[in-house]
Amino acid sequence: NKYLINGITAQQSQVQNLFHSVQLNVNNPHFLIMQGRITKVLNMKPQEILSMIEEAAGTRMFETKKQAALRTMEKKQGKNDEIDRVLTEEITPTLDKLRAEKSNYLTWSANATKIERLGRFCIAFEFKSNEDMVQRGAEELKVMEDEVAKNRALGDELREKIEQSKTRGREISEERDSQILPRHMQAKKEEEILSKELVRCTSVYQNKIKNLVEDEKALAAANKASVDSRAMIDTKQ
Repeated sequence: NKYLINGITAQQSQVQNLFHSVQLNVNNPHFLIMQGRITKVLNMKPQEILSMIEEAAGTRMFETKKQAALRTMEKKQGKNDEIDRVLTEEITPTLDKLRAEKSNYLTWSANATKIERLGRFCIAFEFKSNEDMVQRGAEELKVMEDEVAKNRALGDELREKIEQSKTRGREISEERDSQILPRHMQAKKEEEILSKELVRCTSVYQNKIKNLVEDEKALAAANKASVDSRAMIDTKQ
């Protein structure tokens, strides 16, 4: 069958809704009593007459629509309950888990950034410490080199004094042998004084030589420490 509303093709349900809107139920047309059916209507039972009046007044159609709407609402409510269940049992725990994972990730990211920054600070501090240590080592090495040079010069001076003392001793001995006794005695006294001075100078010289050997050992150790420090800095860079 083909249905038209205002010249426009419509479905059967749309036509029924049109009649329902003016309280006419075309599926059970009690609003219209055909000729020859009056006697049948008069012989109806009270319940049938009530049903006919309800149909004619449109209340039955309203009740039908109401029941259909209630069934639809029940179905919708079931779907809503299912949606609430899914939200409560599945989606909400998942969201809580994701929020916790997000918080953990943000914490980890912040800690990683902080660790990286502290790592760079530690490397810079260690590099600066090693650089300062190398600088101090170089300064100490220079001081030790100057001390060694000074001790060497002092040793040369002491050796020269010893030679001069020996020469003077020989001269005094010769003079003692060739001069008279008073001058001999005076020369002997001078020789004793010079001998003591020689002993003292010899002792000082030996101590300086000992110090020189120790300074040379310390200088060698300082050179080795400086080389090791520079190698450590090159490795960290």
